[in-house]
Amino acid sequence: MKKTKRFMAFLMSAMMTAAVPIGNIANAEIIEVSYMEDGRETVISTNRLTLEEAAGLISGEDFKWLGGKQPVLLPIRGCNRRIPTVTPDNKIHNIHVSKIITSIRMKTGKELPYDDIKAEVEGAGLIMPVIQKNGNDYELINAVSEQAYNAALDLIKACPDVTAIEMKYQIYEDINGIQFYGMEFDEGADVDEILAKYPELERQPSDNGLDFSYTGGYDKLYDFISRLNDNGESVKPFWIMTELGMLQYTYYYCTEPVLLDGTAGDANIDGYVDLSDSVMIMQSIANPDKYGPSAESGITAQGTANGDTDKDGLTGMDSLNIQKSLLGMGNIPIPPKDKDIPLVSYDPIDFTEEKYFSTFTMNGIEYWMTATNVNKDKIGEKISDNVTVSVKDEEKTGTVYSMNGFADEAAVALQYSGSNNYQVFRNPKYLPATIGELIDGMELDKQITFSGIYADRFDPSRTLKFEPEQEIIWDTLFGDRDIEILERSENNDSLYMPKRNGQRTNDDFILHIGWDMPIMGRYNMGITVYPTGYVRTNLVDYGLQFNISEEKAKALIEYFENKE
Repeated sequence: MKKTKRFMAFLMSAMMTAAVPIGNIANAEIIEVSYMEDGRETVISTNRLTLEEAAGLISGEDFKWLGGKQPVLLPIRGCNRRIPTVTPDNKIHNIHVSKIITSIRMKTGKELPYDDIKAEVEGAGLIMPVIQKNGNDYELINAVSEQAYNAALDLIKACPDVTAIEMKYQIYEDINGIQFYGMEFDEGADVDEILAKYPELERQPSDNGLDFSYTGGYDKLYDFISRLNDNGESVKPFWIMTELGMLQYTYYYCTEPVLLDGTAGDANIDGYVDLSDSVMIMQSIANPDKYGPSAESGITAQGTANGDTDKDGLTGMDSLNIQKSLLGMGNIPIPPKDKDIPLVSYDPIDFTEEKYFSTFTMNGIEYWMTATNVNKDKIGEKISDNVTVSVKDEEKTGTVYSMNGFADEAAVALQYSGSNNYQVFRNPKYLPATIGELIDGMELDKQITFSGIYADRFDPSRTLKFEPEQEIIWDTLFGDRDIEILERSENNDSLYMPKRNGQRTNDDFILHIGWDMPIMGRYNMGITVYPTGYVRTNLVDYGLQFNISEEKAKALIEYFENKE
């Protein structure tokens, strides 16, 4: 296990108020960490970046979003977490968003009224999103729909004790290559206008009539995407991704503010106005590298908006106005401070503190961390106390619980000692005997969502895109509970794609079905169906395969082709 040096800057001062504003971030900053785990090198680079800045570090200068504009990323089921970019050398960068969090900061000493919010969301017939506690902050980490997410977020915004909300992302560049072949325009786009502006596009059959294939050549891709960007087009790009192993991870962490109508003068977003806010403003101006908006320990976007008391930009006059107001000589309302609530230093939500590749072994099974938490209603009986969890060269202890609806051999929940959260751990080698056991062991009928479907046809070679229909896909793949599950083997053309007289024909096909399973921390994963009836999938990390029959495989692709 290899490590680079950790550069840590501790900002600790109990007496020097001018050096560290009370109530503001004052904790260790990890600049870079790298280590080897399971043959993969992981590099963690922490900076306070916007999504665009992080994408620029990955892609290089003058990059363009392949989708036409910066994507909207929300912690909802089915959110597209592939946000590719293209650079002037016509190279596509396959950027993957591995974590999306809505972070909620509360007034010092206050709690989020979770039960009240949950009652209102469920009263509207929606499923309450998963919210967890991380230090002094709350995190909304998963919602089943955008409607449920927006309903909960509106209630959170309306809570008077919420002082700041930020979107937090973890992104990296996937070494799996992307082959771009087309796009879908937004609803309402004019087809004739699209074809006139972009002669590189050819219209393709689709339900909404707004799917187009790209014929302009990869040497002209950047110029084409630049025109899309310049014209303000918003599109959903289509691509095929290679299936290479992930050999290196380089994570970047970025934030985007969700600005509130906050408390005037509350520069350190602790919910109060005092001298520490004046100090925060002066530090951000005098030492922006350490306390500015881009610094890990610096003023936040919400703090900047709050601190700008005269709405003329953040200046020393705002700091002076706060001091005068505290003496009764200014124009900023000073909210009363509860005497029994001590000011505390908040820790930032620090993704580097979350332990990747965490594992523990129980009953001969090695479980892998999913980075997904579940609500308490998903927790079943206690299985084991004081389980040791390995993280690089560190160890933690926790209690393991069964998960309602899951076989213990498939997944369990672990509660770290001293934590209120329940984290899902999955068995990467789970191998049930039949389709029925797979469904029952992973609550597959409730947890999986099919997110896309593509077909490769041969002679002539072409790729077709279809809208996924949950019921027909489910019935075809998982309708026969007695089908035997096999351990996934290496590629074998004769098993999956037998050549007919040495050639591929139009009877041959490969059907790619995308799927998400948020509770297992899996997004944009794949199921591949072959003309022999064999199905290969990474529903578990080490892979599974089974045979649904040639007839069912052929009927499935023909069903979608006939609809087109």
